[in-house]
Amino acid sequence: AAALLRLLANIVVDGYPRTTEGTGGSVGERSVTPSYFATLGIPILHGRAFEEADRVKADGVVVLSESLARALLPHQDAVNRRVRLSPDGPWLTVIGVVGDVKNTGLTEQTTPEVYEVRKRGAATSAGMQRHATLIVRSSMRTDVVSEVLRNAVATIDAKMKMRARSGCCPTRSGSACS
Repeated sequence: AAALLRLLANIVVDGYPRTTEGTGGSVGERSVTPSYFATLGIPILHGRAFEEADRVKADGVVVLSESLARALLPHQDAVNRRVRLSPDGPWLTVIGVVGDVKNTGLTEQTTPEVYEVRKRGAATSAGMQRHATLIVRSSMRTDVVSEVLRNAVATIDAKMKMRARSGCCPTRSGSACS
């Protein structure tokens, strides 16, 4: 679930002035499925996580990381607030706030993040490569899990490329390693 980056100053909160241009730093944006937070052990601090129904609804919903919620709405609950990820973008409703995650390494600072639900059958933007990242938590050996996944993917599309790797997943309290 690689993140796109956008500027904090471009995010608009309904009823609040925008952050001053050139301040606030960057915000990671991730498109994830409903099980993402549970799979990685990312706690839901307020509100809720995505549900399957969110993947087909026309109304847009987002989940904010704790640090992004604090930056946008200090000392306030972000749940049920409306935000735009760009000044002319559609209004999206915040349905939850999750714990911060160290995606760039355990010794690095966290980056504020906004999570959008990955829509079913969503078309990709012009010039964007269509891809997905599958995250699996298992007590089985990596080579065994990889083979099971390759076989499952091949039954859907034998030409689909798949790359498997094992490693540590950054979490709020440390890492989960295979």
